Amino acid sequence: MSNSPPLDFAPPRYFLSLGAGPNQVPLIHAARRLGYEVIAVDQDLRAPGFSEATIQVQCSILRPGQIIRLLDENLVEGQIVGVGCRSFGRANLSAALLSRHFATPGLRRSNLRFFRNKRLLKRHLEKNGLRGPRSYRWRSEGERDHLAASKGPWVARPVNGHGKLGVALLHDQDELTYYLEKQGADRGQALLEDYIQAPEITVMGMVHGGRFRTITITDKVTSQEEPLFVELKHSCPTHISMPMQKRVSELMQKIVDATRLMTGPIVAEFLWPDPSKDPLLVECFPETGGELLADELLPAAYDQQNYFEDFVRLHTGEIPVGVPTPQRPAHRVIIRFIAQREGLLEELTFPEEIQEHPGFLFARYLKRPGERTSLTGGNNDRLAVFALRAPLAESSHLDSEVESLARRVKIRYARP
Repeated sequence: MSNSPPLDFAPPRYFLSLGAGPNQVPLIHAARRLGYEVIAVDQDLRAPGFSEATIQVQCSILRPGQIIRLLDENLVEGQIVGVGCRSFGRANLSAALLSRHFATPGLRRSNLRFFRNKRLLKRHLEKNGLRGPRSYRWRSEGERDHLAASKGPWVARPVNGHGKLGVALLHDQDELTYYLEKQGADRGQALLEDYIQAPEITVMGMVHGGRFRTITITDKVTSQEEPLFVELKHSCPTHISMPMQKRVSELMQKIVDATRLMTGPIVAEFLWPDPSKDPLLVECFPETGGELLADELLPAAYDQQNYFEDFVRLHTGEIPVGVPTPQRPAHRVIIRFIAQREGLLEELTFPEEIQEHPGFLFARYLKRPGERTSLTGGNNDRLAVFALRAPLAESSHLDSEVESLARRVKIRYARP
C-alpha cells in the first residue's frame, strides 16, 4: 500500500506567531480566518493563544535560533509563509531574523538598526528633512554652553525606552544640572529636547513594497501633570484637515524611505505647534503600536476595518485589501485611560452610568485593589480604560460625556 498523499493534498501553510498572549490572539484569529494554520511560540503554556494554534512551541520568543532548531526538528510537512509579532524591541529583532530565515516578507535587521537609538534616529531623520523638537548634546564644553544658554523647559527620555518610562520634565537650569550630573557616564543613554506643549497626533500605517499607506490618524492627549506624559485619550477622527492628513502621509513616506522599510507596520507620534508648518516628529517605531487602537478603535470607527487580517496579508506576501487612504470614519470614537497615583490601590470602580451610555464600547480595569502603582510607572501603571462612540453627526457632546464619566471613576489609595 502506498503512503503517498492523495493527488489533491495541499501541504499546510503556516503563519508563525511570535507570542501567544492576549495581545497576540487577534493576530492568531486573523491568520486562521484567512486559511492559514498557526504555529504559536510562547514560554507560558497557559498563554490563551496556544488553544487557537495548530502547533504550540514552548520557547522564549527572544531566542530565534532555538525556535528555528525546534521547528526544523519537528515540522514534518508544510511551509512557514509568514512571521508576525505585536511586541517591540528585541522581539521585533527576533521576528526579523526568523522572517529572513524562512524567506517571508517582513522587517529586516538592517531596518531595525535605525530604530535602536532614538537620538541617532532623530539625527538621521533630520538629515532627510524630518523636523522634531530641538535637541541638545552636552559632551563638549561648547555643547554645554549652548545648553546653558537655552531657556527650557526640557524633556529628557531614554534613547531606547517604551511606554513613557523614564521620561522627565526639567523646568529650570537647577533641575537640568541635577539631571545631567546624575547621568554621568551614561549621558549617551538620554535624549534631551525642548518641551513643547501642542496638539498631538498618532499615525498608524502599513508599508507594502516600500510605499506607506495611512490606516488612521488619531488625536492624542497626554498628562501634563504627574504622572507626566502618560497617554490619557485617543480620539478618531482627527481634528486636522484632509490636506494636513495628506502632508502627514508624505512625511511618513519620508521616514519609510530614510529607514529603507519595505514591509511591515509603522506607528508615529507628532506634535503640531504651528498649523502653518509641518508637524514635529516625536518618535516612530516599526510596530503595530498599542493603546487599543488596532484592537478597538479601528473596528469601532470604521466598522469593517480589520487591521490584523491586513497585517497577516502583508507578512505572507498578499496585498492588504483594507488599507484605506485617509478617510472619514463612520463614528467618532474616544478611548479614555485613567491615570495612576502613587501608592497602594484600595478601591477602583467605574460609575454605573458608563454602561448605560448608548455608545458604550467597553470598560476594563488595568489594575486591581491591592496592587501598587507609581507616578514613574508610565503607561504601564494606568488604572483603567473605557471607550465610547457616537455617529459623527451626533458626536458633538461625546468629549464632554467622556470627561464627565472619567471624573466619576471612584479611586481610593491607602494612606501613606
